[in-house]
Amino acid sequence: MVEIIETKTSCLTIKYNNLYLHSKYDPINEAVKIIEPYKEILKEDIILIYGIGLGYHIEECLKKSNNNSKIIVFELNEKLIHICKEYNSAIFKNKRVTIVNGNEKEFYEIFSRHLSLVNDIIIHGPSLETIKEEYKEMYNSIKWYKRNKENINKNSEMLIENYESNIKETYMPIEKIIKDMSGLNKNFLILTSGPSLGLEFENIKRNREKFIIVAVGSSLRKVVKAGINPDLFVLIDGHQIVYNQIEGLEDIGIPLCFLSTASKEAVSKYNGPKYIFYNEAIKDNIIIHTGKTVGAAALSIATKCYTKSIILMGQDLCLIDGKSHHSEIEELYGTEDQGKFTRTNIKIKDINGKEILTTETYNYFKNQIELIIKENMNNIEFYNCSKGAFIEGAKNIEFTEVLKNM
Repeated sequence: MVEIIETKTSCLTIKYNNLYLHSKYDPINEAVKIIEPYKEILKEDIILIYGIGLGYHIEECLKKSNNNSKIIVFELNEKLIHICKEYNSAIFKNKRVTIVNGNEKEFYEIFSRHLSLVNDIIIHGPSLETIKEEYKEMYNSIKWYKRNKENINKNSEMLIENYESNIKETYMPIEKIIKDMSGLNKNFLILTSGPSLGLEFENIKRNREKFIIVAVGSSLRKVVKAGINPDLFVLIDGHQIVYNQIEGLEDIGIPLCFLSTASKEAVSKYNGPKYIFYNEAIKDNIIIHTGKTVGAAALSIATKCYTKSIILMGQDLCLIDGKSHHSEIEELYGTEDQGKFTRTNIKIKDINGKEILTTETYNYFKNQIELIIKENMNNIEFYNCSKGAFIEGAKNIEFTEVLKNM
């Protein structure tokens, strides 16, 4: 049920299924308070907003932002778009504002792509609440993103310290190893840290010469222990504990590719070749899409290497038998790996088409990986040989089937 109600300041508000989308007293003053924490974002060339409401917060963005900035508003609730258009049509006529609605064929891809290009997104909370039931995946993804962003803000001092330490050293740029790998004309095999990692190690060893193997930091120890030396490994996490992933392996000589804000302890103590990369535009450097997960970063690097195919292994993106990672993660971090099923878990399809539960975080990671695949699937064949979630855009098949065609 939708009601348009006049407030005490004569502005309108919406009562949507008993939820007020704006203040019952002063919607404009409320909009000022919503936008206030986003002063830095308003300086950017592109400003992202989820939730249209009646547009008071959008008008505030127009007032406070650079006159050349573009404001892109995402809204899945078609009712709200029609209501806003009826009562605040000026927003739709403003050349600086673009409204992306649920009728857009590639709404999720457009949203993810833009989200990867900005530092944050402005959320109109009440508008977001109206899609909680109908668009659970989008709702949970946005909620996860905001919580993750809050954690990043809490760790901003640490990330700045990492960045300043890392760029002081004369590490090679990621472009160098990408160029070297591009000339090898081999398929890429990416080993991540899901519970299924290790099931195909014997097959990998028997066919080692067919692949360029990329390991993420948290899979490195298990992979090396199995007698497989990857061609490179990837780190993006900024916490000091990430050093645990390479402790005792500092001299193995495998190239390390690391995000500019990755743990300075891990980067500085590793003695092998090191290549730095960025997830935003820095001079003329290639942008590596991290998607907040090292698996996406490894995948993004592989797509830059002009390979014909990329195989994912251990990219389960769900809880298998209550576990979120491979068996040696507990030893690595000294904590028990207990995957938790809660009311916020999301139902998705596994590689066999059966319904399984995953977490908000893993679902967001899955979306980021699928976005990278979608952007490159015209030139690269993707195979998911993991045992968990079905990954859109990849052929979800057994590793033995992939080997038959190589």
